[in-house]
Amino acid sequence: MPLQPAAASLPEDSGLGNSGRYLFFGLGLLMVSINATIVAVGIPTLTTALNTSLNWVSGTLTSYRLVQIAAMPVLGGLSDS
Repeated sequence: MPLQPAAASLPEDSGLGNSGRYLFFGLGLLMVSINATIVAVGIPTLTTALNTSLNWVSGTLTSYRLVQIAAMPVLGGLSDS
């Protein structure tokens, strides 16, 4: 008798439907754009307060964004477990 794979168990539907998912994705995009705006407004202040060039500030902010992007899947995986 051949072995048969077990049926995949799917998570239960949260009942939000597509409109709820679009709402949450839209809010997430809004928060990302607000964060980028806050940081962009603070660039001149950071440059003068730290007494450094725009290249150093922009490199630091790029690193900040890359760390955020890299941490998202890791933290999402941790929240699922």
